[in-house]
Amino acid sequence: MIKVVSLSALIDEVLEVHHTPLKEALPKLSTQLMKHPEVFAPFHALQQLLTEHLMKEETILFPNIKAMEKGELLMGCGFWG
Repeated sequence: MIKVVSLSALIDEVLEVHHTPLKEALPKLSTQLMKHPEVFAPFHALQQLLTEHLMKEETILFPNIKAMEKGELLMGCGFWG
């Protein structure tokens, strides 16, 4: 059976289950991988991309989805131009 949840609830779950653990794990992994230069550089590039992606979701995409769900529109966020 499919459970129907609000977009806000789904966003909250994504933040709790994926974003928070990832943001906690990346710095620890980075510290450990500094000892291995052959994998540190590619990991660091990936870490930067992931960090930027998470920030965009948390500051632009998710707030706009939550606002739209409430019938609001956040203006001036640059998301839709």
